[in-house]
Amino acid sequence: MTEVPRCSLILMAATLAAVGAQCSPRHAETVSSSGSGHALNSAAVVAHVELDPAPVSLSTLRTRRVRVDDPVYRTQKEYEGYDIGDVVDAVFGPDARRSPQIDIVFVCSDGYRATLPMAHARDGGVLATRDVSVPADVRWQPLRQGREYMLPAPYYLVWPAQRDPALQYPWPYRVVALELALPEPKVRTGDATVAHGEDVFRRDCATCHAINLQGGTLGPELNVPINVTEYWEPKTLRILIRNPALVRASSKMPAFPQLGDGDVDALVAYLTFMKGQKVELH
Repeated sequence: MTEVPRCSLILMAATLAAVGAQCSPRHAETVSSSGSGHALNSAAVVAHVELDPAPVSLSTLRTRRVRVDDPVYRTQKEYEGYDIGDVVDAVFGPDARRSPQIDIVFVCSDGYRATLPMAHARDGGVLATRDVSVPADVRWQPLRQGREYMLPAPYYLVWPAQRDPALQYPWPYRVVALELALPEPKVRTGDATVAHGEDVFRRDCATCHAINLQGGTLGPELNVPINVTEYWEPKTLRILIRNPALVRASSKMPAFPQLGDGDVDALVAYLTFMKGQKVELH
């Protein structure tokens, strides 16, 4: 897909500013709190740019190198690539950053989707084009995913150590496109447990899984046409959430040891609640 014309971005920024001003307090909080680094694949995608093949505008950018403590490879590495703020300016235009309620969505070739609030586009992230830690003719170190080995190409978003400690930064690899979007509003509920479960889902699950077709596509949709709690027994579902390898050998789904019992219970409560919130499939 071709890059978004600059004139369109000016109009888009103005439109999103108006939309943001009309958001309910709960929705406005949802947008700003997407600082978890992960958010739902919004129906309100307002711009989409393919990065593979690389747009011409990227060739005008200067690359830089950054040393990182890589949580994916679990070691220190050095990468070369483009500052993500420069990438946003190049492909969407600098006017896009005037609407801080927009999220940048990193679309990956395997269906994974990671989100970064626009306000953090200048936090030093690098959209890496190669791994400097390996020989130049290799470019990337293979990464194991389940039973398979793959490369993080064409782009891998990495972050230096000095960054906002309050934000859980995304590290998506195999990035093939960028989008600008407004997150989905949160569900309306007076149940604090369900609300907490939704927060857990958005933070830890929505990059791979969808609810009502909103979210990643690397893992299965969890609500339509049949909700996951309608075919998984609750006790086994809790085990699966915490450590999938205890249910499925060689599962590509990672374990979530950081989730406490309350988090898991809240997540199951949210999934159960969403049985009554299904969208119609056309």
